[in-house]
Amino acid sequence: MQKRNFDLIFQPRRKNDKNLLSGWQSIGKIKIRVLVTTTVLVSLLLVTQLVFAASLATDGRKLSEIGSEIQRLEAENTTLKAKIAQAASLATLSEKAQVLGFEKPTKVITP
Repeated sequence: MQKRNFDLIFQPRRKNDKNLLSGWQSIGKIKIRVLVTTTVLVSLLLVTQLVFAASLATDGRKLSEIGSEIQRLEAENTTLKAKIAQAASLATLSEKAQVLGFEKPTKVITP
């Protein structure tokens, strides 16, 4: 009798063992799926971060170039305004008028 009890305790139950293994296999499959999904998501996030970092670096360089261009154009604009002011001054205009043959009027007509 003792031998039978021992056999019953340690004898594998084929039907139950199969169910236990399939249960563990499904849990393993779920864990593997979660692990693979998490790995893929983390990888995608890292790639996205790298793309954005590269884009930010490129945009920063472009922004710096545009800032330099703005400073250069503002300096050129200031120089051109000074030249316009000098060319439009009364002394310059009266010199040009004399060169072109204009004379100062002797009489001023007022309405």
